[in-house]
Amino acid sequence: MTLEEFTALFLNYVKTACSVGDCYPQPGLIERDDGALAVLAMAVPPEQLVRVLVATANDTQVRRIAFGLDRFTKPGQGTTMGSVFTYTVAERGGEPSYGFVEYDGDGGQRQHDLTPEDYWYEYQAASSKRVLAAFSAER
Repeated sequence: MTLEEFTALFLNYVKTACSVGDCYPQPGLIERDDGALAVLAMAVPPEQLVRVLVATANDTQVRRIAFGLDRFTKPGQGTTMGSVFTYTVAERGGEPSYGFVEYDGDGGQRQHDLTPEDYWYEYQAASSKRVLAAFSAER
């Protein structure tokens, strides 16, 4: 599976998970070195989410990881809907990519790739820092 296919699979999962009201449990996806996939449905409080993801990223058999955070929005944040799921997709040894899926309670959704100029880029990069540090650590 290519990184693009992995990302598309994750986004399909996110769009399904966020289709009714909110993104809970928080969706995630990993691919192991042998090609096996594991779906993450993290039903933990926000303060524990990063610890769960760091533990997952520390697994030396994980080749790719995709995860994110469900967030509320305010005017001026570059969105048109009430909620966003900001996400990170990373491959061991590569640069992470960031994006978000905005959604509303009526099932409306839009997916966006993030660039450093976007409002949500710094928030997701900062939120991902500990997980990516564990993921990119030398093995």
